[in-house]
Amino acid sequence: LEFDRDIGKRGLAVDFLEYRAVGPRQIAGLAGRFLHALAGLGKYRGRIQAFIKGVWGAALLYLQVAVPQASVPQGSNPSTLLLGVLVALTALGMDMFLPSVPVLAQAFGAEPAAAQLSVTTYLLGLALGQLSWGPVSDRFGRKPVLLAGLGLFLVSSAFAAVADSLHEVALLRFAQGAAMSCGPVVARSIVRDLYAREQAAHLLARMMAVFGIIPVAAPLIGGQAIVLGGWPAVFLVFSAIALALLAAVGFGLRETAPAERPSIAPARIAASYAVLFGDARFRASLATMLLAQLGIIAFVTSSPVAMVQALHLTPAAFGLLFAAVMLGQITGAIIGSRIVVR
Repeated sequence: LEFDRDIGKRGLAVDFLEYRAVGPRQIAGLAGRFLHALAGLGKYRGRIQAFIKGVWGAALLYLQVAVPQASVPQGSNPSTLLLGVLVALTALGMDMFLPSVPVLAQAFGAEPAAAQLSVTTYLLGLALGQLSWGPVSDRFGRKPVLLAGLGLFLVSSAFAAVADSLHEVALLRFAQGAAMSCGPVVARSIVRDLYAREQAAHLLARMMAVFGIIPVAAPLIGGQAIVLGGWPAVFLVFSAIALALLAAVGFGLRETAPAERPSIAPARIAASYAVLFGDARFRASLATMLLAQLGIIAFVTSSPVAMVQALHLTPAAFGLLFAAVMLGQITGAIIGSRIVVR
């Protein structure tokens, strides 16, 4: 909070709305102001280092509690961290964006409901994307499909950062949701390709431990990005993450798909889904999950407007409170995973 106030006093916050038409001169100006803002971090170096050490210690403690002691064989490929981040992509796209919803409405002079449409379109993109990436990666391979999805993630994020209207943001959020849904779908498929049941279960547990950190960290990152650069800064952070993942997948992930490549004919895919929905156990689990998700999504979509506009919290403060809520959800998941065994 002290840093936020200092940024405001020094006049270092970047108003991206001044740069609707982006060219080399504007980009250079933004980069200069951003570097000037970073220079103001020097007086906080000691506290930032202490904070990072504390977060690192808490993360290690969390991993000890959340992850079963059994391990995946050493030297397994690919890395658990990379797969865990890919699984968490959809949560990242939602939780880091939420603090910017009321800021978007204010920036474009629109009603809160208009800004919330960008959440709805993102979820629609997730839904359609998750139905598509699996069969496509079965046919064309995990790595090419993952690179294509991450490429779309990068492009949609970069264009959203310079969008001129809420309608453009909403459409690009749909593309972003469809792109980011490739992460969990392909990552779980890679685990299935490489490991049998018990080893796969242990690796998935470790991946979910990494996943658990994202909902806590993402709203904090989103809130601070807004403080430093307005709502477009959130999409610039998304772009940087997409670039890093493209490099990690391109240089650190090998192809794992089976040699047999099934057809992606719609009739075959529909038949597979018909088998799933014909199983009563699947339908019961799906109904339970849907009801739980309805409650979560109702809170997630309403909380930015309620807390920022009605309760007059700053985006950074909202990010902190939202992270606390996600911490409660993670705690419940850890407890539930241990109770269900008994």
